[in-house]
Amino acid sequence: MNYLIIEDEEIAAEKLKTQIKKLDNDAEFSGYCQSVSETIDFLNNDHDHVDLVFMDIQLTDGISFEIFKNTHLDYPVIFITAYDEYALEAFKVNSVHYLLKPVSDTDLRQAVEKFKSLNNLHSFQSLLSLETKLLNKDKFKDRFISQIGSKFYIIKTEEISGFYADGKTVYCIKNNDNTKYIIEYSLDHLESELLDPNKFFRINRKMIIHIDKISEIRNYVNSRLLLMLPELKLPFEAIVSRERVSSFKSWLNQ
Repeated sequence: MNYLIIEDEEIAAEKLKTQIKKLDNDAEFSGYCQSVSETIDFLNNDHDHVDLVFMDIQLTDGISFEIFKNTHLDYPVIFITAYDEYALEAFKVNSVHYLLKPVSDTDLRQAVEKFKSLNNLHSFQSLLSLETKLLNKDKFKDRFISQIGSKFYIIKTEEISGFYADGKTVYCIKNNDNTKYIIEYSLDHLESELLDPNKFFRINRKMIIHIDKISEIRNYVNSRLLLMLPELKLPFEAIVSRERVSSFKSWLNQ
């Protein structure tokens, strides 16, 4: 793998390079930058492919988050810093992990293994979404309001088995009686901001399910998965789309 190290202390950079080589005998280094401006120049010009970036947060000429504002940095990043105050900001960008100095061999190994476990782009993006939401866990929505005719109903999130879209209409399904209620939120909004990712997962473009409702998982055609949800009466089968299978398995194992 090719690594890029962004670190303003040369001794720290050399130590990190040595630690990486212990983990990866075939490690190659695409570059070494010491400042925000140097990194921007490096990324905006031709350079070797980068598989993983190790980035210090406080550099000689500023905070490394400025790099993301001035480049199209789409490589996964492991942040290394002496401060923990930037954790939330780190997870808003391409962060795989956040390590505090001094970095031990064990912590570094775990961070690299975490990166390697994200074997496709969807898994990586799902992880970023998950960790950002976990850091904002108090913001999860705990109730929804639905109007049927002239009546309004309050449905607690803890009472919901899942959500699905039928065209542009989104329904939530209430536990026990399988009553469905129209809600004024898109699945994208529910997935990205409103639901606890420990409990809910979007299995395809039109359905989000609660983990407690899955009784059995079966292999399905075209490398997909079929979920058995005996408590839910759905107008279609609950199928995990092929591009979401890997992240779904990771979600189950977290």
